[in-house]
Amino acid sequence: MKGKINSEIIALMIIVGSLFYVFLGKERGNYYGDAMGYYNYLPSALIYGTFKEPQELPAGTEVSFGRNKVRDYLSRIMVTPTGYLMNQYTYGIALMELPFFLAAHAYEKIRGLPADGFDDIYNFSIQVSTLFYAVLGLYILFLCLKRFFDKTSALLGLCIIALGTNYLWFATLQAGMAHINIFFLVSSLLYFTLRAHESPRFRYFLLAALSLGMIALIRPTDLLFLSVPLLYNVYNWDTFKAKLRFLNAHKGKILLAALLSVPLIIPQLLYWKTLTGHYLFYSYGANQGFNWKHPRIYEGLFSYKNGWLVYCPVMILSITGLFFVKKLKPFFLIIICSLPVFIYVIYAWYCYNYINGLGSRPMINITPLLAFPLVALVSFILRQNKVVIFSFTLVTVFLSAISVSYCLQQEKGILWSENSTKTFNLNMLFRYTMHYEDIVTYDNEIVQPDQSKLSLLRTLAVQDFEQFDNPNVIYDTFNRSKFYHLQHGDEYPEGALNVTYDAESFKGGKWLKLSGRFNAPEYSGFYDNHLIVLEIKSDTGLYYWKGTVINNKIGLAEQPLPPGGFTLFDVRLHTWGTVYFFAPLPAQIKDGDVIHAHIWALGRRDLLIDDFKIELYR
Repeated sequence: MKGKINSEIIALMIIVGSLFYVFLGKERGNYYGDAMGYYNYLPSALIYGTFKEPQELPAGTEVSFGRNKVRDYLSRIMVTPTGYLMNQYTYGIALMELPFFLAAHAYEKIRGLPADGFDDIYNFSIQVSTLFYAVLGLYILFLCLKRFFDKTSALLGLCIIALGTNYLWFATLQAGMAHINIFFLVSSLLYFTLRAHESPRFRYFLLAALSLGMIALIRPTDLLFLSVPLLYNVYNWDTFKAKLRFLNAHKGKILLAALLSVPLIIPQLLYWKTLTGHYLFYSYGANQGFNWKHPRIYEGLFSYKNGWLVYCPVMILSITGLFFVKKLKPFFLIIICSLPVFIYVIYAWYCYNYINGLGSRPMINITPLLAFPLVALVSFILRQNKVVIFSFTLVTVFLSAISVSYCLQQEKGILWSENSTKTFNLNMLFRYTMHYEDIVTYDNEIVQPDQSKLSLLRTLAVQDFEQFDNPNVIYDTFNRSKFYHLQHGDEYPEGALNVTYDAESFKGGKWLKLSGRFNAPEYSGFYDNHLIVLEIKSDTGLYYWKGTVINNKIGLAEQPLPPGGFTLFDVRLHTWGTVYFFAPLPAQIKDGDVIHAHIWALGRRDLLIDDFKIELYR
């Protein structure tokens, strides 16, 4: 019976992973951000020979869009003291992608294709590489877990990790990042550490050293996984002394293995020396570093802006399993020492939410260790009665479904986890069609009211620019009306609205509606959009601020909902459309407070504005 259950667990992981990749991940590009930085070593070194000028190409060379993305990426990173543009990332991931890159390159050569390093086949090779290490990492971790737990518990634990966390996202939908590879390497380090203690042969020491060396090369802060070989099977004074005897007995093998892993770092040292004049160089620059005094641990774990347990809530089970891991003595000290230090380090990073991704992606690196308390909990539950097992299953499936739901939403463009909010996430949970009002909620954390249930009390203020004397006001001969042209480079247009609150004239009002008609002549990018802003100020200062992005909503309010709904990235240029949002009147508003509305051109790009107004609804 257990054999059948195990087969079903494996089949489930394969089927779900395959469906995600085939229907969602296969067509995704991987020439972006970190993935671009890691990968770019390969075409730069093996095709173009442009290590010193990775943004340049030999004269007469034409390449695909991917290479243009390289130029754009490199133009925004560090210039070295010697004047070169330098890849801020180390080459470790490129080394792991190398076999797959060579296969893609050979295919292009044989078929007489451009072989430029950025065609679709190279993109596919990155995806295959990530999937390969994802599957192999899970398998190696299974080999470790089954030494301490029954196979069913081990496989169920892996199933929870593979299908119920952001592991699924990075394995199938955001290939090319470092975290799946590090998961594989940490799993390998665990396995070869176990094997070295079971049978202390040199090859196990060497493979453990190479695994640790690759981890440190890819992400130097993860050198803390040195705790795995040092603290394995240490849980009291006697085992501590036994560990010292073990290390002493095999110090020759350990030293030789460490020396043989040193060559991994030499190419990186030479790269830094060539481009900077120094063998050791901090390639992230002065603006990217650690804030050791003020780590953002709470936000990193619980924020809706990529917080780990928000987007991977099933890992609460792993934390719960820490109460059971005491019985797993060989790993107890490793986990209780490594986990808090690891969390402190990753959330001391200046960008604690780690921008792109789904959830706190560095936590994938330590997941092989967290698999042990998770499986310990699963093993305990499986020994209980059917009611407990059924209840645990429901909880596990629900928590995993939340993570999968976020995966699907982010893939559809109706979630951007790095900048999301609790209000938006709860409002959209298990929903896959986004309405105009939902995009507003994403911006300002206000669940928009049902307009059919509201009635207009009065218009508080309006600026249609018809009587506005300003050189930026343009007369539209076709519509016989005027509009305001916010010029490129300007941040705030004239024509802001101000209304003084008094309880009598606002009697019965519950909602303020801020709206305008807009036309965006140029693209501002996702991060530098224009905003319509509502502020309320008292004599002591500003106490209420709400806004919404203009650019991704122009024209949406006037058109029928498309079959797939809207996305956060809908941008329409050269067309007029209404953008609006509702905000509740704050309870603390009092007579004399000023309601102020204005446009904030965050991206300082051109924008056409008309019919800007504030209305009061009940």
